[in-house]
Amino acid sequence: MIETKFKQTEIGLIPEDWEVFSVMNDCIVKARIGWQGLKTSEYLSSGEYGLITSTDIVNGRINWSTCVFVNRERYFQDGNIIVKNGDVLVSKDGTIGKVGIVADMPFPATLNSGVFVIRTKSSFIRQKGLSLAFISPYFLDFIKKLTAGSTIVHLYQKDIVDYKFPLPQKTAEQERIVDALFDVDKLISSLSKMIEKKRLIKQGTMQQLLTGKKRLPGFDGEWVEMELGELLKYEQPQLYIVQDTEYLTTGIPVLTAGKTFILGYTCETKGVYKDVPIILFDDFTTASKYVNFKFKVKSSAAKILSLRDRKCNLRLIYELMQMIDFPLADHQRYWISEYSHIKIWLPDDYDEQDAIANVFTTMDNEIESLEDERDKYIRLKEGMMQKLLTGQIRLVDTAYRKH
Repeated sequence: MIETKFKQTEIGLIPEDWEVFSVMNDCIVKARIGWQGLKTSEYLSSGEYGLITSTDIVNGRINWSTCVFVNRERYFQDGNIIVKNGDVLVSKDGTIGKVGIVADMPFPATLNSGVFVIRTKSSFIRQKGLSLAFISPYFLDFIKKLTAGSTIVHLYQKDIVDYKFPLPQKTAEQERIVDALFDVDKLISSLSKMIEKKRLIKQGTMQQLLTGKKRLPGFDGEWVEMELGELLKYEQPQLYIVQDTEYLTTGIPVLTAGKTFILGYTCETKGVYKDVPIILFDDFTTASKYVNFKFKVKSSAAKILSLRDRKCNLRLIYELMQMIDFPLADHQRYWISEYSHIKIWLPDDYDEQDAIANVFTTMDNEIESLEDERDKYIRLKEGMMQKLLTGQIRLVDTAYRKH
């Protein structure tokens, strides 16, 4: 094990063989000067030359699928902001300080006025190494201090040039850190693609099984048409005893609008508590999600639907409700009276209902398992970044260690 010695610098303790660099002295910062006459009306939905805006910077990368396009003249208008793989992009409007590393460019691209491109001009910093400076805790701290106690909505060049950051003096060590983080990124990306593929498979399966176009082996009985009001009853209690929540806050979490859930509700009947499956929904929207909860939650906007006294699979009813095509309208409310008259088709045979529901439960479990694994690697990367980008953990050249 190699012991790292630290030294005191203007930005705090850093490894003895690292140096403090700055955007002002060691980088080139470019951006579209004003709009250069570019109007949003010139944005194209397709084309040869992409335009990256701050909204396209997502989770440290560029979401190429959301980019708009511009004509050839606009693309070549300013060569300084024609982006290339390895460029560091930083948002300067809206949510300022978002960082995206350009990689795997599917088409030539330039920038709108809301994004900086930052490149190294130092012989001691590789472009790959420069990316470390902007995903490090130092940059997060810089942005926090810059915006603390203000309503700043724009990051100016005069501000970002003041950013100072530590990096290894040896560019080989910079590249080893980049490669280590990239390996984890590849795992995260691979898992995200698998999750998306599983979701698409589920959507296709829903189209087949929930319409009766495809039947599970052993079932050939009739399907019946019923109103939701015949199957479900409506309640509006204040507390729900449930199994897990992404809305963790102090005290009892509050469910937000725009969600539909199926979960367990603990109710009291003649002094006896029992778990009853329910669908929790919000009458402002039809946006939905399948979640399992295990904490008390409350919501003044949410309502619950539970089964009437008939043998039906509530999970299947929930999935069938996701197939309902509601008209899109801002602030449109769907009252319980409207829900109750909506008709759905479902198998008359409860065993077939149960079998179909089990298919979706299995699919959701597979997706959830992949999401858990992806989130584990995301947390691993966050821990690695904290240690590697502050020099608390060093990556040693294995070739050097052999001698």
